[in-house]
Amino acid sequence: MRSKGMKPLLVGLTAALALGAMAAFATEGAGPLPDPDTAHAVLAETPAVQAALAARDAARARGEALDVGPYEFEVNAAGQQRDVRHEGNYAEWEAGVSRRLRLPGKAALDRELGTLGNEVAGLGIADAFHGAALELLDDWFGWLDATGAATAAEEARKRLAQERAAVQKRVERGDAARLDLDLAESALAGAEATLAQARSAAAERSALLAARYPRLALPAAPPAVPDPQLPQLDAAALAAQIVARSHEIGIAEGQYRQAMKRAERGARDRLPDPALGLRTLSERDGDETAVALTLNVPIGGRYRAAEARALAADAGAAGARLDAVRRQIGANARAVTTRMQGSHASWQAARRAADAATAHAERARRGYQLGETDLFTLLAAQRTAQDSVRAEIAARIAAHAAIDRALIDAHELWAYHHHEDDEAVDGHLNDD
Repeated sequence: MRSKGMKPLLVGLTAALALGAMAAFATEGAGPLPDPDTAHAVLAETPAVQAALAARDAARARGEALDVGPYEFEVNAAGQQRDVRHEGNYAEWEAGVSRRLRLPGKAALDRELGTLGNEVAGLGIADAFHGAALELLDDWFGWLDATGAATAAEEARKRLAQERAAVQKRVERGDAARLDLDLAESALAGAEATLAQARSAAAERSALLAARYPRLALPAAPPAVPDPQLPQLDAAALAAQIVARSHEIGIAEGQYRQAMKRAERGARDRLPDPALGLRTLSERDGDETAVALTLNVPIGGRYRAAEARALAADAGAAGARLDAVRRQIGANARAVTTRMQGSHASWQAARRAADAATAHAERARRGYQLGETDLFTLLAAQRTAQDSVRAEIAARIAAHAAIDRALIDAHELWAYHHHEDDEAVDGHLNDD
């Protein structure tokens, strides 16, 4: 039996999700990300970035060590009591100081290795910052999706609670059948179950963000999510920029140059470094003294030759790893930009589907009022509209996430700035 008491309920089934959810995700206003200053401050304190900073400090110390070299002065001394038959006892001693010296060319190679180590460590901080930015992006959009779903579910529950109360009054007046109230209560119970699940998911995401980013203050309500816009650069140009600005490739190139320098250093080490020294001695209670220069040269053998071959092989392996990284970054860049385009197209299709489903539900509602459709057809149309609106919201957020992922990889969003971010990272590390 059709009843006038069903009209508010059926309108609510569409309006609760469509209007309420779209209000939570307005298409006007700023983007749905933390502002750059906040994001940089949060990323600077992540453990990965702080660990990379510590690695940079270690690289600087190793560079200093390579600059001065591994050799230090060595002091040796000896004392003895000589007993000469028929002459007596004599006190004697000898002392000396010596130091190994790097042969020409080795010190320059060591300094170059130290410089390369500092460069690689600096790129390591940038790469850690980039990785932390991607993690923050995923966590942020996960929270945004969950809180947006909770907001939409809360709006739907409020609307259905109002409609259920209105239907009950009509039933009490005899203007609606008890079946209408049963349907209203069933719809409200379903909305409450959905709300409980959505709140639980949102609380879990909020707790995750709070644990991973203690200094990130979450807003009371999720920010507005505007229509996603593709970057001005086309996909091919953006992919090329991702490859050109890749810190991973820079690190692999630096490690390859380090390996080549180590191989060159190993080849030079086949000729050992000599030790020069000064030696003085006193014999027969000082009756005899001497001062001498000493030269100590190890004789290189199979060990040094094998070490040189091993370092040369390491350089070849580093070259192969560099090629692999370049290929992987190139493939990832194409995948990221392709996903960006696909997610945007998917959102456009989801939006068309949501518009069509909502329009169909409205026509079904009018048809039900005029007696042209039955209740089950109308409810099916309403459920389709609800699902389509939910899918549009999810696709909207996914498109933003895919676009922002590509921008982060291209260092157009939350980009690492060496001087400013080094100071921020240093400050957080010192605070800890």
